[in-house]
Amino acid sequence: MNVLVYTGPGTARGSADWAVRTLRLLATRYDVVPVDAAALAREPWQHTAALLVVPGGRDLPYVEHLSPLGTKAVRDWVNAGGRYLGICAGAYFAAARVDFAAPPSSAATGSTISALQPTHHVPPVSGTRDLGFFPGAARGSVTPGFQYDSDDGARAVEVVLDLGALSSEALPPPPPPLAAGGSAMLRMYFNGGPYFARDDGINVGGGGVVTLATYAGGPEVVPDAVGQPAIVMCDVGAGRAILVGPHIEFGDAAVGSESERVSSDEARHWLFSSILLKLGLEVEAAQPNVRPLPSPFYLSFVNLPSDKPECYDAIRTWLHSVRQHSEVTSGSSFELADTVNKLMFSELSSPHELQPESTDLDEHLVRLYYMPNGAIPALPSATSKFDISRYFEELETCRSARNPATYEFGSYLIYAEVIGSTQTFLEKNVKLSSGMPNGVVCIGSHQFAGRGRGRNSWVSKSGCLQFSIAFAHRDPRSAIFLQYLFSLAVVDAIRTMDGYEV
Repeated sequence: MNVLVYTGPGTARGSADWAVRTLRLLATRYDVVPVDAAALAREPWQHTAALLVVPGGRDLPYVEHLSPLGTKAVRDWVNAGGRYLGICAGAYFAAARVDFAAPPSSAATGSTISALQPTHHVPPVSGTRDLGFFPGAARGSVTPGFQYDSDDGARAVEVVLDLGALSSEALPPPPPPLAAGGSAMLRMYFNGGPYFARDDGINVGGGGVVTLATYAGGPEVVPDAVGQPAIVMCDVGAGRAILVGPHIEFGDAAVGSESERVSSDEARHWLFSSILLKLGLEVEAAQPNVRPLPSPFYLSFVNLPSDKPECYDAIRTWLHSVRQHSEVTSGSSFELADTVNKLMFSELSSPHELQPESTDLDEHLVRLYYMPNGAIPALPSATSKFDISRYFEELETCRSARNPATYEFGSYLIYAEVIGSTQTFLEKNVKLSSGMPNGVVCIGSHQFAGRGRGRNSWVSKSGCLQFSIAFAHRDPRSAIFLQYLFSLAVVDAIRTMDGYEV
Protein backbone atom coordinates (compact mmCIF):
# COMPACT_ATOMS: atom_id res chain seq x y z
CA MET A 1 0.00 0.00 0.00
CA ASN A 2 1.05 3.61 -0.61
CA VAL A 3 1.29 6.68 1.58
CA LEU A 4 0.79 9.63 -0.76
CA VAL A 5 2.37 13.03 -0.01
CA TYR A 6 1.00 15.96 -2.00
CA THR A 7 3.85 17.96 -3.55
CA GLY A 8 1.92 20.04 -6.08
CA PRO A 9 1.62 23.83 -6.37
CA GLY A 10 1.44 25.59 -3.03
CA THR A 11 3.44 23.11 -0.98
CA ALA A 12 6.47 24.38 0.90
CA ARG A 13 9.46 22.32 -0.14
CA GLY A 14 10.81 22.02 3.39
CA SER A 15 7.51 20.72 4.76
CA ALA A 16 7.02 18.25 1.90
CA ASP A 17 10.61 16.98 2.12
CA TRP A 18 10.44 16.51 5.88
CA ALA A 19 7.07 14.77 5.60
CA VAL A 20 8.47 12.29 3.08
CA ARG A 21 11.59 11.65 5.18
CA THR A 22 9.73 11.16 8.43
CA LEU A 23 7.08 8.93 6.86
CA ARG A 24 9.77 6.76 5.25
CA LEU A 25 11.33 6.50 8.68
CA LEU A 26 8.20 5.57 10.63
CA ALA A 27 5.85 3.93 8.11
CA THR A 28 8.34 1.41 6.76
CA ARG A 29 5.61 -1.03 5.68
CA TYR A 30 4.40 1.43 3.04
CA ASP A 31 5.72 3.00 -0.13
CA VAL A 32 5.84 6.77 0.43
CA VAL A 33 5.03 8.37 -2.93
CA PRO A 34 4.98 12.10 -3.82
CA VAL A 35 1.94 13.03 -5.97
CA ASP A 36 0.85 16.18 -7.77
CA ALA A 37 -2.56 17.70 -8.42
CA ALA A 38 -3.02 15.99 -11.77
CA ALA A 39 -2.42 12.57 -10.22
CA LEU A 40 -5.02 13.14 -7.50
CA ALA A 41 -7.56 14.41 -10.02
CA ARG A 42 -7.12 11.91 -12.84
CA GLU A 43 -5.19 8.80 -11.81
CA PRO A 44 -6.70 5.74 -10.04
CA TRP A 45 -4.70 6.13 -6.82
CA GLN A 46 -7.52 5.35 -4.39
CA HIS A 47 -7.32 1.53 -4.36
CA THR A 48 -3.64 1.42 -3.39
CA ALA A 49 -3.50 4.35 -0.94
CA ALA A 50 -3.49 3.87 2.82
CA LEU A 51 -3.06 7.58 3.61
CA LEU A 52 -2.94 10.98 1.88
CA VAL A 53 -0.76 13.64 3.51
CA VAL A 54 -1.12 17.30 2.54
CA PRO A 55 1.81 19.21 4.11
CA GLY A 56 2.46 22.88 4.80
CA GLY A 57 2.56 25.64 2.22
CA ARG A 58 -0.28 27.83 0.98
CA ASP A 59 -3.94 26.96 1.13
CA LEU A 60 -5.11 29.09 -1.82
CA PRO A 61 -2.95 27.30 -4.45
CA TYR A 62 -4.30 24.02 -3.09
CA VAL A 63 -7.81 25.28 -3.79
CA GLU A 64 -6.84 26.59 -7.22
CA HIS A 65 -5.08 23.46 -8.48
CA LEU A 66 -7.03 20.70 -6.76
CA SER A 67 -10.58 21.97 -7.21
CA PRO A 68 -12.90 20.70 -8.34
CA LEU A 69 -11.78 17.23 -9.51
CA GLY A 70 -8.91 16.58 -7.09
CA THR A 71 -10.83 17.88 -4.08
CA LYS A 72 -13.85 15.75 -4.95
CA ALA A 73 -11.68 12.66 -5.42
CA VAL A 74 -10.08 13.18 -1.99
CA ARG A 75 -13.40 13.91 -0.26
CA ASP A 76 -15.14 10.88 -1.78
CA TRP A 77 -12.21 8.62 -0.94
CA VAL A 78 -12.10 9.69 2.72
CA ASN A 79 -15.86 9.34 3.08
CA ALA A 80 -15.57 5.81 1.69
CA GLY A 81 -12.93 4.84 4.29
CA GLY A 82 -9.74 6.70 3.31
CA ARG A 83 -7.36 8.45 5.69
CA TYR A 84 -6.16 12.07 5.50
CA LEU A 85 -3.41 13.92 7.40
CA GLY A 86 -3.29 17.70 6.98
CA ILE A 87 -0.37 19.71 8.36
CA CYS A 88 -0.53 23.53 8.64
CA ALA A 89 -1.81 24.60 5.19
CA GLY A 90 -3.05 21.06 4.67
CA ALA A 91 -5.12 21.51 7.84
CA TYR A 92 -6.54 24.87 6.72
CA PHE A 93 -7.45 23.26 3.40
CA ALA A 94 -9.39 20.45 5.12
CA ALA A 95 -11.52 22.62 7.43
CA ALA A 96 -14.99 23.80 6.49
CA ARG A 97 -13.83 27.40 6.74
CA VAL A 98 -10.53 29.31 6.71
CA ASP A 99 -9.96 32.58 8.57
CA PHE A 100 -6.33 33.61 8.25
CA ALA A 101 -4.42 36.80 8.94
CA ALA A 102 -1.00 37.08 10.48
CA PRO A 103 -1.01 39.16 13.70
CA PRO A 104 1.76 41.76 13.99
CA SER A 105 4.81 41.03 16.08
CA SER A 106 3.55 43.27 18.89
CA ALA A 107 1.19 40.44 19.84
CA ALA A 108 4.20 38.74 21.39
CA THR A 109 4.47 41.46 24.02
CA GLY A 110 1.20 40.47 25.66
CA SER A 111 -1.18 42.79 23.83
CA THR A 112 -4.73 41.68 23.12
CA ILE A 113 -4.46 41.87 19.34
CA SER A 114 -6.81 39.37 17.76
CA ALA A 115 -5.43 36.47 15.75
CA LEU A 116 -7.56 37.70 12.87
CA GLN A 117 -6.13 41.22 12.61
CA PRO A 118 -4.41 41.55 9.20
CA THR A 119 -1.17 43.35 8.40
CA HIS A 120 -0.01 44.99 5.21
CA HIS A 121 2.64 42.26 4.83
CA VAL A 122 0.28 39.27 4.75
CA PRO A 123 -3.17 39.74 3.21
CA PRO A 124 -6.02 38.01 5.03
CA VAL A 125 -7.64 34.87 3.64
CA SER A 126 -11.21 33.98 4.50
CA GLY A 127 -13.74 31.63 2.96
CA THR A 128 -15.31 28.19 2.88
CA ARG A 129 -13.50 25.03 1.77
CA ASP A 130 -14.95 22.00 0.01
CA LEU A 131 -13.29 19.18 1.97
CA GLY A 132 -14.82 20.24 5.29
CA PHE A 133 -13.34 17.37 7.31
CA PHE A 134 -13.31 19.63 10.39
CA PRO A 135 -16.85 21.09 10.48
CA GLY A 136 -15.72 24.49 11.69
CA ALA A 137 -13.11 27.18 11.13
CA ALA A 138 -9.33 26.81 11.03
CA ARG A 139 -8.07 30.17 12.30
CA GLY A 140 -4.61 31.65 12.37
CA SER A 141 -1.92 32.49 12.55
CA VAL A 142 -1.48 31.34 16.13
CA THR A 143 1.84 33.21 16.36
CA PRO A 144 2.86 36.71 15.26
CA GLY A 145 5.31 37.66 12.56
CA PHE A 146 4.38 35.11 9.89
CA GLN A 147 5.78 35.77 6.41
CA TYR A 148 5.12 33.80 3.25
CA ASP A 149 8.06 31.87 1.76
CA SER A 150 10.17 32.55 4.84
CA ASP A 151 11.16 31.01 8.17
CA ASP A 152 11.64 34.45 9.72
CA GLY A 153 8.33 34.15 11.55
CA ALA A 154 8.81 30.53 12.62
CA ARG A 155 8.52 29.78 16.33
CA ALA A 156 8.80 26.85 18.72
CA VAL A 157 5.36 26.67 20.31
CA GLU A 158 4.28 24.59 23.29
CA VAL A 159 1.30 22.30 22.83
CA VAL A 160 -0.40 20.21 25.49
CA LEU A 161 -0.86 16.60 24.39
CA ASP A 162 -3.71 14.43 25.61
CA LEU A 163 -1.63 11.33 26.32
CA GLY A 164 -4.72 9.35 27.24
CA ALA A 165 -6.09 9.82 23.74
CA LEU A 166 -2.72 9.39 22.01
CA SER A 167 -1.20 6.41 23.85
CA SER A 168 -1.50 2.93 22.40
CA GLU A 169 -0.43 -0.60 23.28
CA ALA A 170 1.29 -0.69 19.89
CA LEU A 171 3.66 2.11 20.98
CA PRO A 172 6.38 2.19 23.63
CA PRO A 173 5.72 4.47 26.64
CA PRO A 174 6.01 8.20 25.87
CA PRO A 175 9.66 9.31 26.02
CA PRO A 176 10.92 12.42 27.86
CA PRO A 177 9.80 15.17 28.09
CA LEU A 178 6.46 13.40 27.92
CA ALA A 179 5.18 11.55 30.98
CA ALA A 180 2.92 8.54 31.16
CA GLY A 181 -0.74 9.42 31.69
CA GLY A 182 -2.49 12.79 31.80
CA SER A 183 -1.16 15.68 29.72
CA ALA A 184 2.33 16.69 28.66
CA MET A 185 3.99 19.68 27.03
CA LEU A 186 5.80 19.39 23.73
CA ARG A 187 7.64 22.21 21.94
CA MET A 188 6.97 22.02 18.21
CA TYR A 189 8.04 23.91 15.11
CA PHE A 190 5.36 26.37 14.06
CA ASN A 191 5.03 28.71 11.09
CA GLY A 192 1.61 30.23 10.43
CA GLY A 193 -0.59 27.27 11.34
CA PRO A 194 -4.15 27.38 12.69
CA TYR A 195 -6.14 26.53 15.74
CA PHE A 196 -9.51 24.85 15.33
CA ALA A 197 -12.25 27.14 16.63
CA ARG A 198 -14.58 25.88 19.32
CA ASP A 199 -16.79 28.94 19.01
CA ASP A 200 -18.58 27.74 15.87
CA GLY A 201 -20.95 25.53 17.82
CA ILE A 202 -18.73 22.52 17.16
CA ASN A 203 -18.86 19.89 19.88
CA VAL A 204 -15.14 19.16 20.00
CA GLY A 205 -14.88 15.95 22.02
CA GLY A 206 -18.16 14.65 20.65
CA GLY A 207 -19.93 14.22 17.35
CA GLY A 208 -16.92 12.64 15.68
CA VAL A 209 -14.37 15.38 16.53
CA VAL A 210 -11.72 14.66 19.19
CA THR A 211 -9.02 17.05 20.41
CA LEU A 212 -5.61 15.38 20.64
CA ALA A 213 -3.63 18.50 21.64
CA THR A 214 -4.23 22.15 22.59
CA TYR A 215 -2.09 25.29 22.52
CA ALA A 216 -0.48 26.31 25.80
CA GLY A 217 -0.12 29.95 26.75
CA GLY A 218 3.04 31.99 26.40
CA PRO A 219 4.25 35.21 24.84
CA GLU A 220 4.45 33.70 21.34
CA VAL A 221 0.79 32.60 21.21
CA VAL A 222 -1.99 35.08 20.51
CA PRO A 223 -4.64 35.17 23.27
CA ASP A 224 -7.42 33.88 20.99
CA ALA A 225 -5.55 30.59 20.51
CA VAL A 226 -4.66 29.77 24.12
CA GLY A 227 -6.37 26.53 25.13
CA GLN A 228 -7.81 25.99 21.64
CA PRO A 229 -7.30 22.69 19.75
CA ALA A 230 -3.95 22.33 17.97
CA ILE A 231 -4.56 18.78 16.71
CA VAL A 232 -8.02 17.35 15.98
CA MET A 233 -9.18 13.94 14.84
CA CYS A 234 -12.35 13.93 12.75
CA ASP A 235 -14.45 10.95 11.73
CA VAL A 236 -15.61 11.52 8.14
CA GLY A 237 -18.13 9.01 6.86
CA ALA A 238 -16.34 5.66 6.97
CA GLY A 239 -12.95 7.42 6.97
CA ARG A 240 -10.89 9.64 9.22
CA ALA A 241 -8.87 12.85 9.05
CA ILE A 242 -6.36 14.30 11.51
CA LEU A 243 -5.55 17.99 11.15
CA VAL A 244 -2.43 19.44 12.77
CA GLY A 245 -1.60 23.12 13.25
CA PRO A 246 2.10 22.76 14.22
CA HIS A 247 4.68 21.08 12.00
CA ILE A 248 4.99 17.57 13.40
CA GLU A 249 7.14 16.58 10.43
CA PHE A 250 9.98 19.05 11.08
CA GLY A 251 12.97 17.70 12.99
CA ASP A 252 15.16 19.37 15.56
CA ALA A 253 17.67 20.38 12.89
CA ALA A 254 14.99 22.35 11.03
CA VAL A 255 14.74 25.12 13.64
CA GLY A 256 17.56 27.59 13.31
CA SER A 257 18.24 29.52 16.51
CA GLU A 258 19.02 27.88 19.83
CA SER A 259 16.26 29.90 21.52
CA GLU A 260 13.73 28.25 19.21
CA ARG A 261 14.76 24.63 19.82
CA VAL A 262 11.93 22.12 19.69
CA SER A 263 11.56 18.99 21.78
CA SER A 264 13.61 15.92 20.93
CA ASP A 265 13.07 14.01 17.71
CA GLU A 266 12.27 10.95 19.82
CA ALA A 267 9.28 12.70 21.41
CA ARG A 268 8.15 14.09 18.04
CA HIS A 269 8.45 10.68 16.41
CA TRP A 270 6.36 9.18 19.21
CA LEU A 271 3.61 11.74 18.53
CA PHE A 272 3.82 11.22 14.76
CA SER A 273 3.66 7.43 15.23
CA SER A 274 0.62 7.80 17.46
CA ILE A 275 -1.14 9.88 14.80
CA LEU A 276 -0.34 7.29 12.14
CA LEU A 277 -1.79 4.57 14.38
CA LYS A 278 -4.95 6.64 14.87
CA LEU A 279 -5.19 6.76 11.09
CA GLY A 280 -5.04 2.98 10.87
CA LEU A 281 -1.45 2.57 9.71
CA GLU A 282 1.10 0.11 11.06
CA VAL A 283 4.29 1.63 12.45
CA GLU A 284 7.59 0.16 13.55
CA ALA A 285 8.01 0.71 17.28
CA ALA A 286 11.80 0.60 17.02
CA GLN A 287 12.11 2.95 14.06
CA PRO A 288 11.71 6.34 15.80
CA ASN A 289 15.29 6.03 17.04
CA VAL A 290 16.61 6.02 13.46
CA ARG A 291 17.33 9.26 11.65
CA PRO A 292 15.67 9.89 8.26
CA LEU A 293 19.08 10.92 6.91
CA PRO A 294 22.17 8.84 6.07
CA SER A 295 24.08 7.57 9.09
CA PRO A 296 27.88 7.08 8.93
CA PHE A 297 29.14 4.55 6.36
CA TYR A 298 31.86 2.06 7.32
CA LEU A 299 34.23 0.41 4.83
CA SER A 300 35.91 -2.84 5.97
CA PHE A 301 38.03 -5.46 4.21
CA VAL A 302 39.34 -7.90 6.82
CA ASN A 303 40.51 -11.53 6.48
CA LEU A 304 42.05 -11.03 3.05
CA PRO A 305 44.66 -13.77 2.48
CA SER A 306 48.31 -12.73 2.72
CA ASP A 307 49.14 -14.82 -0.35
CA LYS A 308 46.75 -12.79 -2.52
CA PRO A 309 48.22 -9.27 -2.58
CA GLU A 310 46.03 -8.43 -5.57
CA CYS A 311 43.03 -8.25 -3.21
CA TYR A 312 44.68 -5.51 -1.15
CA ASP A 313 46.01 -3.82 -4.27
CA ALA A 314 42.49 -3.56 -5.75
CA ILE A 315 40.95 -1.74 -2.79
CA ARG A 316 43.96 0.52 -2.21
CA THR A 317 44.16 1.45 -5.89
CA TRP A 318 40.48 2.32 -5.84
CA LEU A 319 40.78 4.50 -2.71
CA HIS A 320 43.78 6.25 -4.26
CA SER A 321 41.74 6.90 -7.41
CA VAL A 322 38.84 8.32 -5.40
CA ARG A 323 41.22 10.63 -3.55
CA GLN A 324 42.66 11.79 -6.88
CA HIS A 325 39.15 12.82 -8.01
CA SER A 326 38.42 14.68 -4.77
CA GLU A 327 38.00 18.44 -4.69
CA VAL A 328 39.09 19.01 -1.08
CA THR A 329 41.86 17.12 0.68
CA SER A 330 42.97 17.67 4.27
CA GLY A 331 45.39 15.18 5.82
CA SER A 332 43.62 11.84 6.14
CA SER A 333 40.26 13.22 4.94
CA PHE A 334 38.98 14.09 1.48
CA GLU A 335 35.67 15.12 -0.11
CA LEU A 336 34.21 13.91 -3.37
CA ALA A 337 31.25 15.60 -5.06
CA ASP A 338 29.68 12.79 -7.05
CA THR A 339 26.61 12.42 -9.23
CA VAL A 340 24.20 11.66 -6.36
CA ASN A 341 26.11 12.00 -3.11
CA LYS A 342 28.67 14.29 -1.61
CA LEU A 343 31.10 11.84 -0.01
CA MET A 344 33.39 12.75 2.87
CA PHE A 345 36.05 10.07 3.37
CA SER A 346 37.97 9.85 6.65
CA GLU A 347 40.88 7.49 7.25
CA LEU A 348 41.11 6.45 10.90
CA SER A 349 43.86 4.80 12.91
CA SER A 350 41.35 3.69 15.56
CA PRO A 351 37.54 3.41 15.84
CA HIS A 352 37.79 5.74 18.82
CA GLU A 353 38.59 8.59 16.43
CA LEU A 354 35.02 8.61 15.11
CA GLN A 355 33.40 12.02 15.39
CA PRO A 356 29.84 12.57 16.74
CA GLU A 357 27.16 12.26 14.09
CA SER A 358 26.54 15.43 12.13
CA THR A 359 23.16 17.18 12.19
CA ASP A 360 23.51 18.32 8.57
CA LEU A 361 20.06 18.36 6.97
CA ASP A 362 21.22 16.79 3.70
CA GLU A 363 20.05 13.37 2.56
CA HIS A 364 22.80 13.33 -0.09
CA LEU A 365 25.72 13.84 2.34
CA VAL A 366 27.60 10.62 3.13
CA ARG A 367 30.38 10.33 5.71
CA LEU A 368 32.47 7.24 5.04
CA TYR A 369 35.08 5.93 7.50
CA TYR A 370 37.77 3.32 6.91
CA MET A 371 41.10 2.14 8.32
CA PRO A 372 44.12 1.59 6.05
CA ASN A 373 44.52 -2.05 7.18
CA GLY A 374 40.85 -2.80 6.44
CA ALA A 375 39.86 -3.28 10.08
CA ILE A 376 36.33 -2.40 11.13
CA PRO A 377 36.35 1.39 11.70
CA ALA A 378 33.48 1.37 14.20
CA LEU A 379 32.86 0.08 17.69
CA PRO A 380 30.08 -2.56 17.96
CA SER A 381 27.84 -0.01 19.69
CA ALA A 382 27.87 2.13 16.52
CA THR A 383 26.59 -0.76 14.35
CA SER A 384 24.11 -2.36 16.73
CA LYS A 385 21.74 -3.43 13.92
CA PHE A 386 24.37 -5.40 11.98
CA ASP A 387 27.31 -7.41 13.33
CA ILE A 388 30.16 -6.64 10.93
CA SER A 389 32.60 -8.95 12.74
CA ARG A 390 30.22 -11.88 12.46
CA TYR A 391 29.68 -11.13 8.77
CA PHE A 392 33.37 -11.66 8.08
CA GLU A 393 33.50 -14.72 10.36
CA GLU A 394 30.63 -16.36 8.47
CA LEU A 395 32.21 -15.41 5.16
CA GLU A 396 35.46 -17.09 6.17
CA THR A 397 33.59 -20.22 7.30
CA CYS A 398 31.85 -20.50 3.94
CA ARG A 399 35.10 -20.02 2.06
CA SER A 400 36.93 -22.67 4.07
CA ALA A 401 34.29 -25.20 2.97
CA ARG A 402 34.91 -24.51 -0.70
CA ASN A 403 37.83 -25.60 -2.83
CA PRO A 404 39.03 -23.52 -4.43
CA ALA A 405 37.86 -20.54 -2.38
CA THR A 406 37.09 -17.25 -4.09
CA TYR A 407 38.02 -13.98 -2.41
CA GLU A 408 36.63 -11.65 -5.03
CA PHE A 409 33.04 -11.35 -3.78
CA GLY A 410 32.09 -10.09 -0.34
CA SER A 411 35.58 -9.21 0.85
CA TYR A 412 34.92 -5.46 0.66
CA LEU A 413 31.97 -4.36 2.79
CA ILE A 414 30.32 -0.93 3.02
CA TYR A 415 27.73 -0.77 5.80
CA ALA A 416 25.35 1.99 6.90
CA GLU A 417 22.57 1.74 9.44
CA VAL A 418 20.54 4.30 7.45
CA ILE A 419 21.01 4.77 3.72
CA GLY A 420 19.00 6.21 0.86
CA SER A 421 19.41 3.21 -1.46
CA THR A 422 22.24 0.66 -1.59
CA GLN A 423 21.71 0.31 -5.34
CA THR A 424 21.76 4.05 -6.00
CA PHE A 425 24.89 4.47 -3.89
CA LEU A 426 26.88 1.88 -5.86
CA GLU A 427 25.40 2.45 -9.31
CA LYS A 428 24.71 6.16 -9.69
CA ASN A 429 27.80 7.70 -8.08
CA VAL A 430 29.94 7.65 -11.23
CA LYS A 431 33.26 8.75 -9.71
CA LEU A 432 32.88 6.36 -6.79
CA SER A 433 32.04 3.36 -8.97
CA SER A 434 34.83 4.02 -11.45
CA GLY A 435 37.56 1.51 -10.65
CA MET A 436 35.61 0.00 -7.75
CA PRO A 437 36.87 -3.52 -6.97
CA ASN A 438 34.78 -6.39 -8.21
CA GLY A 439 32.43 -7.76 -5.55
CA VAL A 440 31.98 -4.73 -3.26
CA VAL A 441 28.92 -5.30 -1.06
CA CYS A 442 26.83 -2.40 0.30
CA ILE A 443 24.43 -3.25 3.16
CA GLY A 444 21.89 -0.96 4.82
CA SER A 445 19.72 -1.80 7.83
CA HIS A 446 17.17 0.83 6.77
CA GLN A 447 16.63 2.42 3.35
CA PHE A 448 14.60 5.61 3.07
CA ALA A 449 14.70 5.74 -0.75
CA GLY A 450 15.01 2.10 -1.78
CA ARG A 451 14.62 1.21 -5.47
CA GLY A 452 12.65 -1.72 -6.86
CA ARG A 453 12.30 -2.96 -10.42
CA GLY A 454 11.01 -0.46 -12.97
CA ARG A 455 9.46 2.52 -11.18
CA ASN A 456 8.68 0.57 -8.02
CA SER A 457 10.05 1.61 -4.65
CA TRP A 458 11.64 -0.82 -2.25
CA VAL A 459 9.74 -0.81 1.04
CA SER A 460 12.32 -1.09 3.82
CA LYS A 461 11.02 -2.89 6.90
CA SER A 462 13.16 -3.11 10.00
CA GLY A 463 15.00 -6.44 10.13
CA CYS A 464 15.04 -7.09 6.38
CA LEU A 465 18.24 -7.96 4.55
CA GLN A 466 18.91 -5.13 2.08
CA PHE A 467 22.10 -5.13 0.05
CA SER A 468 23.57 -4.49 -3.38
CA ILE A 469 26.72 -5.95 -4.88
CA ALA A 470 28.88 -4.44 -7.61
CA PHE A 471 30.66 -6.69 -10.09
CA ALA A 472 31.90 -6.64 -13.64
CA HIS A 473 30.01 -8.83 -16.10
CA ARG A 474 31.35 -8.86 -19.61
CA ASP A 475 28.50 -10.58 -21.46
CA PRO A 476 25.41 -8.33 -21.65
CA ARG A 477 23.37 -11.13 -23.27
CA SER A 478 23.41 -13.21 -20.09
CA ALA A 479 23.09 -10.33 -17.61
CA ILE A 480 19.36 -10.95 -17.20
CA PHE A 481 20.07 -14.38 -15.67
CA LEU A 482 22.18 -12.95 -12.85
CA GLN A 483 19.11 -11.94 -10.83
CA TYR A 484 17.94 -15.57 -10.87
CA LEU A 485 21.35 -16.85 -9.81
CA PHE A 486 21.39 -14.42 -6.90
CA SER A 487 17.88 -15.45 -5.89
CA LEU A 488 18.92 -19.11 -5.86
CA ALA A 489 22.01 -18.24 -3.83
CA VAL A 490 19.86 -16.48 -1.22
CA VAL A 491 17.56 -19.52 -1.02
CA ASP A 492 20.55 -21.83 -0.60
CA ALA A 493 21.92 -19.60 2.18
CA ILE A 494 18.58 -19.60 4.03
CA ARG A 495 18.39 -23.39 3.82
CA THR A 496 21.64 -23.70 5.77
CA MET A 497 19.89 -22.24 8.82
CA ASP A 498 18.30 -24.46 11.45
CA GLY A 499 14.61 -24.93 10.78
CA TYR A 500 14.81 -23.81 7.16
CA GLU A 501 16.32 -26.89 5.54
CA VAL A 502 13.25 -27.76 3.45
